[in-house]
Amino acid sequence: MISTKNILIKYDKALNLLIQAQILSLTQLEEVRGLAEIAKYPINRMLESTGIVTSLTLKNAYQAIKQITEGQIENNAAIEAIKYGNLHKIDFAQAVQEITDKGNIKIDFELFLNLLLDSNLLNIEQLQEAYTESNTSNLAFSRILITMGLLPEFILNCLIEILVDLKQAKINYAEACSLLAAGSHNPTLIINNTPKPKKHIKLGELLAFANIISTQDNQDIIFESLITGNLSGQLFVNRGLVSLKVLNCALEIQELINKGNLPLPTGLKMLEEEK
Repeated sequence: MISTKNILIKYDKALNLLIQAQILSLTQLEEVRGLAEIAKYPINRMLESTGIVTSLTLKNAYQAIKQITEGQIENNAAIEAIKYGNLHKIDFAQAVQEITDKGNIKIDFELFLNLLLDSNLLNIEQLQEAYTESNTSNLAFSRILITMGLLPEFILNCLIEILVDLKQAKINYAEACSLLAAGSHNPTLIINNTPKPKKHIKLGELLAFANIISTQDNQDIIFESLITGNLSGQLFVNRGLVSLKVLNCALEIQELINKGNLPLPTGLKMLEEEK
């Protein structure tokens, strides 16, 4: 029989995970505890009724504690899954799976640099110069390469697509280098041999079309997401480019557009009104 004490310990651990995931603050928790005591109401119900935490996110936190206790997942990975689940409104198991799938195509920064060198797009001195500049600049490394005139933007765009293809084993390293080297002299070679854009609109494209972020911001976030493995939506919020409210609205509109349930112009108008 499970004791009440064990349930409370598990419950406190779940709330602690929500705090670590920055979904719940200590101040909010104390305020809600006070309200719950006055109203003689369960604190989880009070969290839901005040809109601070959804029932799904609470459930995900409980599931995370269970898996941590059983040694199925590490604490940091559980926190990331809780964040992801809260952002995309999905359960814990699905969040873990989607993060795992995304991690499988995470791009190694060293691979990115090696491709630039081995395709003769840049030399080691140019990379060192750009790296030195990045230590004193707030710009993303990819944007520094462009602003310093070391790399054309169209090459960077295609390089990102080629890196993904390489990590997914659609092409080998030699093919990637050859394609980049040829494309630096003849852009159509890269354009004709890299994957065509999907019909579905991407989150960053939607935000840029709605004039909420710039195309440069979108490109920087795409690159950072591929390099770090972090979700683009999370990066948009962390960089202060969009609020969490606008992000959630954009995700819902994106889903409706991609399912064919909402025309793009209507979705853009709705998003512009939300900002």
